[in-house]
Amino acid sequence: MLIERVAQLLVLMLFVVNGYPAMADSQDIPARVSDKSSVNRLTAVARTPQGLVAVGPWGRILLGDAAGNRWQQVPVPVSSDLVAVNFPDAVNGWAVGHDGVILHSQDGGQSWSKQLDGRQLGKLLTEYYEPRVARGEVDASVMDSVDRMVTDGPNMPWLNVSFSDARNGLVVGAFNLALMTHDGGQTWIPLLERTANPEGMHLYGLARSGADLYLAGERGLLRRWNQSRNTFEPLPTPYRGTFFGLSANGNTLIAHGLRGNAFASHDRGDHWQRIETGADASITASATLADGSLVLASQSGQLMVSDPAENTFAPMTPARSMPYFGIAAGPGRSVIAVGPYGVRVETIK
Repeated sequence: MLIERVAQLLVLMLFVVNGYPAMADSQDIPARVSDKSSVNRLTAVARTPQGLVAVGPWGRILLGDAAGNRWQQVPVPVSSDLVAVNFPDAVNGWAVGHDGVILHSQDGGQSWSKQLDGRQLGKLLTEYYEPRVARGEVDASVMDSVDRMVTDGPNMPWLNVSFSDARNGLVVGAFNLALMTHDGGQTWIPLLERTANPEGMHLYGLARSGADLYLAGERGLLRRWNQSRNTFEPLPTPYRGTFFGLSANGNTLIAHGLRGNAFASHDRGDHWQRIETGADASITASATLADGSLVLASQSGQLMVSDPAENTFAPMTPARSMPYFGIAAGPGRSVIAVGPYGVRVETIK
């Protein structure tokens, strides 16, 4: 990490010396490619029909085989930290992260282009909301959030991304930041007034099941998208702490978050039951195995495996555990995990 930081600083210095200080920005500097990338910090991993894609700090994006044994870093046009990745099909994928960066791939992750960054965000929000407030379509109070994001936009992080197909998707982030697209990210529709989140809490978790789209965040925030009303609507919450993630399967929804807390709903989020996970550290990620078992992963290096028919989880401590930031289902009963030491393949016993 120190070597990478020095290299990045040298690039920044070159921009300034040559009279281009505005270009000295992680949103403009391509990620440095390293043959050690798979053993360095990674923050999220997603399965695609072709294999695996992992993302991490300094704009790292790696492609892996289906078993998670072989990885190759690919060129990326930014060196901003990336925190989430999603592929709705074999070729189209999106990665998001700090500095308001949204990246898109049209070739299964082999190459990436930037669709949006934080410097463009304030303009997008202003141009969308000012005329709507003037026409009385949106309450004027939304401009308080817009004004803050105009100032802070270049530093605002996206925290999750979810696409149902190559055209329809959602990105969410800090302080209620949320954008939707219906054309694959060519244009973005702000949702600041459609998340039922007037306090501006951070938005972390996204999950889809059939036509249902769910959202989770700080202070027990749980929402379900109402297609007919074109807005997120509040769900009853069983917990007032932060939810970091969601898993959805049919009518069953699992929400997980701080201090090992996890809850299950079997009616699309209308009612909840506590799940005894046996964990006391934050549960940061989840993945569903081929047999229907759900695996939860924690910051303390624990994996918790569900009985598909019951709201119970059995803890498992891998021999080479690490803090888990993201997991994806691997072949059979295995998960591909990422964290501060790169990639680990964990067998679920």
